[in-house]
This record gives sequence, structure tokens and C-alpha cells, in this order.
Amino acid sequence: MSAVLPKTRKVTRVTDLGVREYLLTRKVPPNIYVFRSRGIYAEPLAIAADMADRMEYFESLCLPRVYVFPVVRTTHWLAVPLAREYYKKHVKYSAPLPLIFTPDNLSPLDPVMARVYKGKRTYLMFEDYHYKYDPELVERARDYLISLRASSYRKDTMIDALKLPAELREAVKIIADSITPPLERMVKHSLSLVNAEFVSLQDMGAGRYRVTYLYKGIKDYIDIDDSLFCLNIGICVDGHDRDFDLASGILVKHEHRDEDYDW
Repeated sequence: MSAVLPKTRKVTRVTDLGVREYLLTRKVPPNIYVFRSRGIYAEPLAIAADMADRMEYFESLCLPRVYVFPVVRTTHWLAVPLAREYYKKHVKYSAPLPLIFTPDNLSPLDPVMARVYKGKRTYLMFEDYHYKYDPELVERARDYLISLRASSYRKDTMIDALKLPAELREAVKIIADSITPPLERMVKHSLSLVNAEFVSLQDMGAGRYRVTYLYKGIKDYIDIDDSLFCLNIGICVDGHDRDFDLASGILVKHEHRDEDYDW
């Protein structure tokens, strides 16, 4: 029994004589397999689905156990620490790492026990779900993400009200950053047209939204409606604020000269 890592055609086996390396007879997805060896080759027979067998494999390699949250799926799930101080004992940094050998039904924020594998690349190998973690906290975080998907903009104050542990809060923020509400997405696009940088979007009530941005190193804001038309540019334009969309409003505010415009 051995593990097939991502982007490799080889497997290794720990024996009393040391570590032996085998070439795979065929390409298979990353996972832990039962093999039949034939000289320098290894033929994958089946995935090692039995938990006891997988545990024995992990223990044979003396792989340390950590606890993580899966957050975003690319080729593999990326996971972040569930208990940061314990995690740092085995991984020096807290950047998301690939979580491999995951079950098909794994969902974002599922508390997971994983083993740290350090080879040419560092991987987290799925071991089991962490059933002792408080499910109410996870559900609270998931409800916030569901509300975010249904919202036209992001309410940063909502996540503050959840009172989540720091590690779960960080995991939620990573997922939230991958869910850009429609209004925020359009605001960011509009800002990019004039090389301005998005800072925040705040609901001021009554259909008014405040866009805070950076333009040429200057932090400022403009109030808009949900169609991106200006409600208050922040300079005197003789009541013509609504004649400008967000991008043109920024140019008028920061680039205009009195002689260029006749209001």
C-alpha cells in the first residue's frame, strides 16, 4: 500500500530495508492504493478505502496530524489551519496548502484531520473529519456565506457579529473573497477603467452606496446608486452629480480644471 501524489508516475514503499521506489503501470488519480509489485513496477489494484489501513500507512511514515478547514477548490482543495498554534508546530506558515485524498462529498469549512507530507512539495493528506469541532460555529459561518451569495454587496459588519474563532473567521474571509457580489464586482470593474483601487463598499441606506477607493495614492469616496451613477461626487458640479457614472465621476473629481468645464 502506498500513496500516489499529484503529478507523479511513481510510488514509494517503506520496508525494513529502507524506501523503495516503483513506476506506475498506469495513470491513476492521487490517492492511497493497494498495489501489486512487479519488479520496478507497481500495478494499482484498488483504493485503500478501509480507515484502519490508511491509518496504518500514515503511522508507518510518521506523518504529523493537523486540523484544517478546506476553503476553495482548484485542482485540489486548499486548506487553512483550524488550530493555528498547533499547526505551526508542523508547518511554519499558514498559507493555504493542497489537501489531497479528499472524499467526493467534502464541503467548504468541513473540519478535517489531515497528515502533513513534506517531499518536494508540502501536501495535507485527508485522514478523517474532525467530529469534535463545534458544528454550530460551522453552520453560523455557512449561513453568512449563503447570505453573501444572495446579496448585491458585502456587509463586512455581518461577519463581526458572528463572533467566530479567529481561524474559522479567516477561512470564511478567504471563501468570501471568492464570492464577489454583483454590485461590488461592477464597482471594481468601473474603478479599474480609470486605474483606481477598490477599498470598500458601504450601504448608506435609501439606495445610496459609498465607494471608497485609492486614486493616484489619494484615498477618497463617492456616493453612488445601484446603477453606478453618482449621487454625490464630493465637489461642486452645480447639481450635475447624477450625470456621471462612477468612473467619470472620479476623473471629474481628481482631474478636472475649472476652465475645462462649463457648468
